[in-house]
Amino acid sequence: MSDVISQISVTVLAVVVYVFTYRCFNHVYTKRYSSPLPYIIAFALALIIARIINQLNIAVLNLVITYALFNILSFVLYKSSVKRKVLHNIIIYFIPFFAELVSSSIWSIATNELGYLEAFSNTYMLVISNLLNIMLLLPLYKVYFTFVKNDDLQMLPYSEVLVLLLMTLFEFFVLGQFFLRMQTRSDGIIMIILMIGFLLLNAFISVIIGRLASEYKNKYELKLARMQNDIQLTHYNEMNSKYKESRKAIHDIKRHIDVITALQGTDPERAKKYGSKVYKELDQLFTDFKCSNEILSIIMSQKIILAESEQIKVTTEVEDLLLDFMVDTDVTAIFANLWDNAIEASRKVKQGDRYIKMQMYRSGGFIAIEMGNSFDGKVSVRNSKLVSTKLNHEGVGIKIIQSAVSKYEGMYSTSFKDNDFKTHITIPIKQD
Repeated sequence: MSDVISQISVTVLAVVVYVFTYRCFNHVYTKRYSSPLPYIIAFALALIIARIINQLNIAVLNLVITYALFNILSFVLYKSSVKRKVLHNIIIYFIPFFAELVSSSIWSIATNELGYLEAFSNTYMLVISNLLNIMLLLPLYKVYFTFVKNDDLQMLPYSEVLVLLLMTLFEFFVLGQFFLRMQTRSDGIIMIILMIGFLLLNAFISVIIGRLASEYKNKYELKLARMQNDIQLTHYNEMNSKYKESRKAIHDIKRHIDVITALQGTDPERAKKYGSKVYKELDQLFTDFKCSNEILSIIMSQKIILAESEQIKVTTEVEDLLLDFMVDTDVTAIFANLWDNAIEASRKVKQGDRYIKMQMYRSGGFIAIEMGNSFDGKVSVRNSKLVSTKLNHEGVGIKIIQSAVSKYEGMYSTSFKDNDFKTHITIPIKQD
């Protein structure tokens, strides 16, 4: 009967640990599946495997298998960067490990002469220790939910992530070895002191890591801002070039009119051809695309001309929206990069199959932007994110679009099928 009670007690503790782990994963990662069934099955299997390994009574093996199961669950069931998962998984894993050490050390102090092995061979002590362990888990996870989640952690270089992982494993080793050798109340007190020391050290390191992550994020955003400024400058130069061309054309209009007038009297057919040529040149200079937002009009005009010069069929269905809640540089960042990416992708498709279709419309309190274009069907995905297929290219255009869209609390996504690539952007309209 005592063995049954002991097994039930340990199983209940394991169930609580995996339930809290599931909650932690949901808190910091994005689910891959909408149905709860894969998560129930996966966590149940992991729990069964952990309990089977636990029966071998090999502490090191139990620790390694449990951590491995945590990582398998997170990588199979959730979407996030590798660095983010490595950092959070080690912290989530440390919580039950720390709670077990605290509860066992308390009982070692309370029973005076009972050491680790003696305490856990006593059914009553084991059940009480497990109950205390469960009581400790709740506030520890609460602290984790409140302070540990940091979206900037993924900005850390892999070297910092590796150092943190090795340091935590070293702490596990030190505490585990001392824990197995506890025999007296004084050992328990020293164990508590060690754990408090490591806890304070980890808290200090967490603050440093948070600051480092923020620093790396600031550098990353500064890099994006500089690239965005370069793009903005490029487009201003293009506008200036168009302005000079338009002044030259306007200056030459009088001369063209004089030539056409003279030809009308001597050679009407030639005058007609000359007039058609002049009209075509003016048509190329001044596109018919116009909307209330001047910056968007200029960008669309330039990009449509560029796309059509590449034999790309262009279709636009753009509702006339003022976009006055957006900064001009962000309008440039989003639309210029959307068009540049679409044109670049379409260039890789044979002539006759190239196309770009852009739609923009208001839906409720949101602006919806949809850009469809032809592409060669080759995509590169890393950590569930689309990256550039160019050699040594960071996909800066995509990152700039994402940065500008997120600034307005919007959503950016892509989809592709066969040779059709689509970009979807939804931006809430800010009301003054």
